[in-house]
Amino acid sequence: MVKFWREPKQSVINILVISDAADFSARLAASARKDQFNIVAQSWRLQKAPAPQGSAPADAVVWDIRSATDLERAEAIMRAEAIVTALRASELAPLVIVSPVFSGAELRKLIAMRAADWLDSSSSADSILAACARAVSRAREHGTHLKAAQQCCVGFVPIKGGAGATTLAIETAYMLAKRESGSPRAACLVNVDFTYGVCADYLSIEPGLQVLEVAAKPERIDADLVEAMVSRHSTGFAVLEGHIPPGQQMNLPAEVVQRLLDTVASRFAGLVLDIPRAWTPWLSNVVKGLDRLCLVSDASVVGVLAAKRAIEYFRPMCEAETQLHVVINKHRGGLLSDQPTAKAMMGLFPDHKATVLPWDPSLMERAALLGNPLGALKKKNAFSSAVLELAGTLISPRGAGR
Repeated sequence: MVKFWREPKQSVINILVISDAADFSARLAASARKDQFNIVAQSWRLQKAPAPQGSAPADAVVWDIRSATDLERAEAIMRAEAIVTALRASELAPLVIVSPVFSGAELRKLIAMRAADWLDSSSSADSILAACARAVSRAREHGTHLKAAQQCCVGFVPIKGGAGATTLAIETAYMLAKRESGSPRAACLVNVDFTYGVCADYLSIEPGLQVLEVAAKPERIDADLVEAMVSRHSTGFAVLEGHIPPGQQMNLPAEVVQRLLDTVASRFAGLVLDIPRAWTPWLSNVVKGLDRLCLVSDASVVGVLAAKRAIEYFRPMCEAETQLHVVINKHRGGLLSDQPTAKAMMGLFPDHKATVLPWDPSLMERAALLGNPLGALKKKNAFSSAVLELAGTLISPRGAGR
């Protein structure tokens, strides 16, 4: 199979265009300077990975579905996904997508394919070529290729206030980073509560996302901007969090959030989302882009009832591939406990994956005081071990068993 990788010393950028519109490739070729770009066109109606003409491998892949109908777009996504999977058998050239605004299902596929950039249908040929040049330049600058890593996208939703969803999101990001030996592109924890998010506070770092600035100029969102706005924890994972002051509240456009998450997904192998209880319309599309959704509640009667009700609400919202996981936190076991056993608690959710976690507030306070995940503490007990086991299960290829 032909390998698509980027030669560090190569001056001309070879762009493979996957499109079913001849005029699109011709428009790019007409705008491209021959000493800078070489355009090779392929139809997206392919069963296998395409091979560009000649001996030069592709430096960037442009996938065009801007003019497709809904049915054709679904077919294009299926074909492009197969192509990208085949390309990952070696190393993947950056993928630039040109399309109308994505639906939730299409967003999930885009995140899984880790696109380097996305442009809307009205973008000029010069803009598309510039996006390809930026993507290739970033890859060469970092001196690495986009490896064939499996994308992992996990979200946590608190069903009750103080249920511990943020703690679990932090531990999952920590486990992703640990799995990749602290690689700077292993994991990013994204807090999509743009008003009251506290991930950065738990970790004693400063949030870097300027939400109002990004919302005012969404066209500026690219990998370089994301890299400038993420904060880094000492254990290896990145954190993207920002706050809109309460006095300046605004309805953040869905396109802004989508483009931001798409760009983050192109930079990191694993994505962990801390999702707020306060619902906004665009969160429905965010949920559809997840591999695993964790509904986090506590072991109180109210918490269990709220969790069962939340399942009925979220299950229709999830894509068929999304695994729904119920987490009952703050369980007090022991002979003198007035709560059911952990096994009995799990039995309340017979049709879903469920985990019951013990509780140790003193250990939590210690972690927050040091600004570290539980997994980074030297002291371990049943609570921290259970949390780390859950996080490890969530990032495993097949997801969780009960």
